[in-house]
Amino acid sequence: MKWNGKIDLYLPSGYLNAEGVLDTPFTFIWCVGARAVGKTYGFSLWPFVHLKAGEKFLLLRRTQTQVEAITAPGFSPFEVYNRDFGWNIGVFPIAKNLFGVYHSEPDENGKLKPSGECLGYVGALSTMANARGFDAAAIQYIYYDEFIKEPHQKAIKGEGEALLNLYETINRNRELEGKPACRMVCASNSVDLANPYFVLLGLVTKYEKMIKEGKQYKALLDRSTLIMSLDNSPISQRKKETALYRMARDTQFNKMALENDFDVNFGEYQSLDLNQFNPKVCIGEITIYKHKSNGTYYVCTHKRGSPPEFGASKAERDRFRKANGIWVVNAYLGRKMRFETYYCETLLTEYLKTSG
Repeated sequence: MKWNGKIDLYLPSGYLNAEGVLDTPFTFIWCVGARAVGKTYGFSLWPFVHLKAGEKFLLLRRTQTQVEAITAPGFSPFEVYNRDFGWNIGVFPIAKNLFGVYHSEPDENGKLKPSGECLGYVGALSTMANARGFDAAAIQYIYYDEFIKEPHQKAIKGEGEALLNLYETINRNRELEGKPACRMVCASNSVDLANPYFVLLGLVTKYEKMIKEGKQYKALLDRSTLIMSLDNSPISQRKKETALYRMARDTQFNKMALENDFDVNFGEYQSLDLNQFNPKVCIGEITIYKHKSNGTYYVCTHKRGSPPEFGASKAERDRFRKANGIWVVNAYLGRKMRFETYYCETLLTEYLKTSG
């Protein structure tokens, strides 16, 4: 994969340079960033400009409720392009739980109707697995908007796997046939670093390292993946003095919305000398150690010795909680545990959950 390693992240206006980001060879792009810096505008505009006749895109949201909200008249994310470019893009139902994006024109009663070929689709991750009536082979570009759930939203069971299955449904064997892979861009606000997608794909530690190094993007060349953390947006700097952010100054909302802050103190995580600890138990990818003298614990991904081992399946996690749950929870809540990385803490809390 050829790439010069550089991206001009922001336009002179201060908004995200989505064209510059997409003018890279990566198949998968994961972008988290502050609010209103141009993620949705730029990434949603790209297929209208670059896809060829007959090629289609998919605008994906997490839930059907979110899809129905943005496809209601006047709430389409494409309305801004109609204003900016004089287009007439509309969103119309084409099958159960699935919408099509078309040029539109008024009928004899003045109501807008689709005109010409379908340009793309709008659907939800929670329902696309059962969607019918769309040409998956024609989809060349997926934009997954707001893929990290807000704290007030419900989780989707197995949503990381659901996204991979949907991508497989769309991409199929086109690469084996010498065709380019379908491109997928996923963008969201910085709500939860330990979201199901990053955990499943092992991106939590990649983001953690990138943020610690003060970088805003990192190429995973062997995975054709680009990860981005937009924490220095000129737009965010200007928004600090607007009414809402003056009122909410010094809150976590401001840190998330303007500074791309995941509310994680990465300075708390570090590697410790295992010679000072004895292994207590292994669960999934992590091992819990106890200090030889001071009674504290350390959790890391390195295994040493022969402690009891439990897998990561639901049954194995149930066995782990039955045998070790009380002392592990007490040590964790009592702040007696240190972690090698944020990912290790994420895994421990996941393994302690009673559902899954």
